[in-house]
Amino acid sequence: MQGENISELHEYVPVMQVKDEDTSVVDDVAAEDDAGEERRNIVCLKQVQTHDINEFHSDPRPNIFSEKGDPFEIFGCLFEDELFEHIAYHTNLYATQKLDGSMAFKPTNADEIKKFLAINLLMGIKKCPSYKNYWSSDPALRDTYVSANMPRNGFSWLLGYIHLNDNSQMPKKGEEGYDKLYKIRPLLEILSKTYLESNRPTKMQAIDESVIRFKGRSSIKQYMPPKPIKRGYKVWIRANSNGYISQFEIYTGKVGQTTEKCLGSRVVKTLTTDLFGKFHEVYFDNYFTSLPLMHYLRMNSMYACGTVRKHRVGLPIDLENEKTMS
Repeated sequence: MQGENISELHEYVPVMQVKDEDTSVVDDVAAEDDAGEERRNIVCLKQVQTHDINEFHSDPRPNIFSEKGDPFEIFGCLFEDELFEHIAYHTNLYATQKLDGSMAFKPTNADEIKKFLAINLLMGIKKCPSYKNYWSSDPALRDTYVSANMPRNGFSWLLGYIHLNDNSQMPKKGEEGYDKLYKIRPLLEILSKTYLESNRPTKMQAIDESVIRFKGRSSIKQYMPPKPIKRGYKVWIRANSNGYISQFEIYTGKVGQTTEKCLGSRVVKTLTTDLFGKFHEVYFDNYFTSLPLMHYLRMNSMYACGTVRKHRVGLPIDLENEKTMS
């Protein structure tokens, strides 16, 4: 055992590294001639602790201009003007296609889209039975801020025509390039870019699923009985230790009749691509953890920690019986 070199030891514990100054246990265990496979792994683990301990090297902090202290300016780092220009263009395009010259309309613009979004955010905080109540002649229901920024008919028109993509170019189900999220794909792509660029990742990263509550009809709605939110859209997220979401991916379910295999591993690999080579620590639960994934992350200079299901392929059989574990 003592004659084995460190490269051979990595074969046994490629993803586990422990920092401990006391290595006397290694010698004690190695001296026992009748040591079994379990003790052999302990020796390997202790030997690896003294080799190749790499430090995290990055600068975790907000990646925005220091003079941007106003909340609206910070919001603008995530929701850039490019996004509002895009929404205004495709809203006007959809209205032109839908009305087909049968009715004239006043084209919207980026500033009006910003007001529309702001009013929707406010309506989520200050709720009324109907959106029309915000423009009610009854002073008990009327909201002066909302009614002063946009007329009711203008808001109603945007509710009916707001779009983010060109419907005429949308691939149909079964065609190449079909995307269940086609209508909001530009929004997701822009937000994915700005979320990633606006805040540099901390050393510790968490990957998990989040659920957006939704009970309506949708082909991508998930039903998860054990979860607090049982019905809604499932979103895979990677978050900083301070709670900031750096990356996200909306789960759309299986494509056609094909069920994706090793979904948990694929999600972790996708969401950690930007962390390669920096020795981040990635944490996740037993849905994601597998031996091949741990190998993959370690080979790409990342540490990982996660609970594991005892029947995962590749784990020692001894783990199935807790009574035999020391």
